[in-house]
Parts: sequence; C-alpha cells; structure tokens
Amino acid sequence: MNSQYCLDPRFVVSCYMSLMYLNLPAPDQENLERKYQDHYESWERVLFEIHRRIRSELAQVDVRATVKYRVKSFQSYYKKLVYRASLNAKAPVIELTDLLGMRIVCPFMEDLELVEAVLGRQYSLIEREKKGAEFSFKEFGYESVHFLMNVPDEVRDSFHLSPDTVIEVQLRTILQDAWAEVEHELVYKSEYSTFDEPLRRKLAALNANLSLADMIFHEIRVFQRELQRQIRRRREAFTETLLEESPLNERKDQTVFPSPGVEEMVEVLPSGNTADHLLLKALYAHNRHDYRRAIDLYSHLLEEDPRPGVLPVVLIHRGMAYFSLGDYDRAHDDFDRAVNLNADLRRAYHYRGISFIRRGDNEAALEDFTASLALDNRQYDVLLSRSQTYARIGKMHDALRDCDDALALAPDSDQARRFHHHITNQMGM
Repeated sequence: MNSQYCLDPRFVVSCYMSLMYLNLPAPDQENLERKYQDHYESWERVLFEIHRRIRSELAQVDVRATVKYRVKSFQSYYKKLVYRASLNAKAPVIELTDLLGMRIVCPFMEDLELVEAVLGRQYSLIEREKKGAEFSFKEFGYESVHFLMNVPDEVRDSFHLSPDTVIEVQLRTILQDAWAEVEHELVYKSEYSTFDEPLRRKLAALNANLSLADMIFHEIRVFQRELQRQIRRRREAFTETLLEESPLNERKDQTVFPSPGVEEMVEVLPSGNTADHLLLKALYAHNRHDYRRAIDLYSHLLEEDPRPGVLPVVLIHRGMAYFSLGDYDRAHDDFDRAVNLNADLRRAYHYRGISFIRRGDNEAALEDFTASLALDNRQYDVLLSRSQTYARIGKMHDALRDCDDALALAPDSDQARRFHHHITNQMGM
C-alpha cells in the first residue's frame, strides 16, 4: 500500500519501535528479531482488545461476522522485508504494514459495507484498497477490501506502542475467504507452479462461480427478508381485528406497501413461479387489500401441492384473506386444516381461536388460545386475544392477568394499555 502517512518524518524516530516502517539499511536479522520478540506480547494484547471491541460493535448492528487476528511470524516478516528491499534498494523506507492483521469474514456481500461503515465511525481508517479482478492471475479472485486502521490512542498508549502502529484489516465474504485460503495453498505457497493455460481457465471459471454464488446468496437474502417482512406485517394487521369491535379503538388503514423496487425484483428473478415467489405475490395483493387476487394465488399454491413447510403458511394466510372478506366459515376451515397439519401450531391455534370468536364460540376460542400459549407462553398477541375473550365472557380477573402478561412483553403497546384501562374501569379499580 502506498501512503503519505508512513513517510511522515514524525515517525522516523519510532520506526524501529513499530517495525512497520523501516529505514534502510535495516538492522541485521538478529537485532530485528530481538526487537520483534520484545514487542510481540504487546501486539497480541492490542489485537485481542481491538478484536473484542469490534465483535461487540458488530453484535450491536446484528452482523454475524467471524473476526480473526494474528501477528505475522518473524520468519514471514523477515522474508518479506528482504524481498521488498531487493525490489527497490534505493527506497528510504520499507513499509510492512501487515505485521498486525485482522480479518472480518461476513456471510453476505451487503454485510461488508455495513462493517466498514461501523469501523469508519469507531476508528481512524488511513487507507482503503480493493483487491480484485484488475490484478494478475496469481491474484485473480483474491477479492477483499483491505485498509489500514490506526490503533486508538488510549489502547496504543496503554501498551506503550509507537504512534505509527497500524492494523491491516481485511473484509471478505465467506466465499471470498474460502477462495483466498485455497488459492494461497495452490499458488502462493508453491515454489513451482504447474498451472498451464487450461488450469488457469479452470481456476478463473471456479472464481467466477464463487462470485456468482455470492451474488445469488445476496439476492436470496433480500428476497427472504422481504417475504418475512410481508408475512410479519400481515399477521400483525390481522391480530388487530379483535379490537375493531371495541369502542376504544378506531379502525386503522392496514395497507402495507412493499419496499421500493422489491416487487419488480420478484418479477425478474429466475424461476419466478416457484412457491416462494407466488407466496410473496399473494402477500403483496393481500397487504393491498386485494383479497380476491390473494385468495386466487393462495389457492393456486395449494393446487400445486406445495412443500410441507409452505402448506400451513398458505392455509393460514388464505384463511386471513377469507376472514377479511367476512367469509368466516371458509376462514375457519383453512385455520382448522392448518391445525390438523400439526405444523406451526402456535399460530394455527391462535387464528382458529379468532375465527371461533367470529362464530360466537368463545369457549372454543379460549381452548385454542390456551393451546397456543401452552406451546409458547410469551406470545403477546395470543395473550391479548385471550384477555379480550375472557373479558367478553365476564372473567375480568383472568382478563386482567393476561393483559398484565401481555404488557410485560410489550410495555409500549397502546392496544394493551388501552385494554388494561378498559378492564380496570369495568372492575371499578
């Protein structure tokens, strides 16, 4: 890396302290190794501290990255020093800025930008370099972002390191890291390369496949995230229907608009008629209150005999669409089928319980809500549904207990707070 920072005359006096910027001629190997050993423990401790901080910072933004660090071995360090000096004996300073290294490996391409943004806010990043296809064959595919990062002053000072101490940080995806590791073994560590043109083409094709896989993983992640978002919004909107009859609440517009550009992406992605694609299209229609279109798409999915994991989801959401049209019998039939499939029972019991309420069977509804909570007693929406049902049949103490439990899980819920106030008023509290 080329950097004006490393040539700053302020750091000439400390160049033998960090061993990262060395004036030529360099000390002999024995003296250099002694200085290296004198600082090795401090370097290890600094890297451990920065590693600890970065892991904590990434956890706060929900990035599941692997963070590794290492101090370059003296043998590798000295070999590189000799090689660099031989290339340019007239250079006043030799840069060896990868003495302290850190690698952050992320599952997805989009994580890389987020990680770099986090580090940019917390640390001083001196220089950035992206390695990739512009390099020679031996570097072909070695795609990663490299940058130099200053050690924070308080950390550096506590371990008595020189001001020019930097850490080389590499950002890669899992696939980029796998390629780099294999390529290093096949190419860089081999004294004699047997790669003729056909083998070079094979390596190039392999790298292209890995790059394509990274892009496909990214597309799948975006698609999955949007699918989950639409499912979550549909469920949240549906569970509000129990409160609509209460004078405490006004009916809200429950339209949920998709993220910009995502619906267009659904149309152009390969295999656009898969079960997942059709489900997302149905959810878009559903969340726009186009219930007939949603029911047609859900029904098409059911006719296609979707995977066991998809079937209960489709039944539950078609039941919601029927419910929204006021067709409570068909809604109940779909929820009942979902219960009998023995999959996703927490939600199936909940939604069937709601349909029982519309059919006027509060006792059956209570049984279903209780069955759902027996599987998971920390369901805010089910607790609130059961609380409301208890209130309808006059069991106000049970209603208050469930409402308290719901508020404990979601203390900021306006619905639960209003219903809690309604219950206590009814009880004269």
